[in-house]
Amino acid sequence: MRELTKFFAVLGICVILCLSITPVLAAPARSTGDTGPQNALENLRNEANYTTTDLITFIGRIIKWVLGIIGVIMIALFVYGGVTYATSAGSEEKIENGKKIMVYTIIGVVIIALAYVLTDFIIQALFPTF
Repeated sequence: MRELTKFFAVLGICVILCLSITPVLAAPARSTGDTGPQNALENLRNEANYTTTDLITFIGRIIKWVLGIIGVIMIALFVYGGVTYATSAGSEEKIENGKKIMVYTIIGVVIIALAYVLTDFIIQALFPTF
């Protein structure tokens, strides 16, 4: 159990570090005049000419980004369960723990995939133009 706690702590730190650099990666490549913080958002909006469709596209990109992170976490959990199972050395408790982790990870992937498909279906049914 202690190793699982350590794994999630390291995973959490990695996610926080990744999230902390995303504003740097999302910064505009060039400036349009005044670079003061009070005008930065206005300059970005004017430069990009955002519309409602852009907002929907932006939300879709966020959802895909979050699903990508969840996918990486699921793969890491599945590998962790496999390693726990493989290194059990005949211990029934570790074998069962490894199996549970792998089964629950697969169930989680199926639930997330079904939620994505169902949400996409509902959005396409309600807003066919998007």
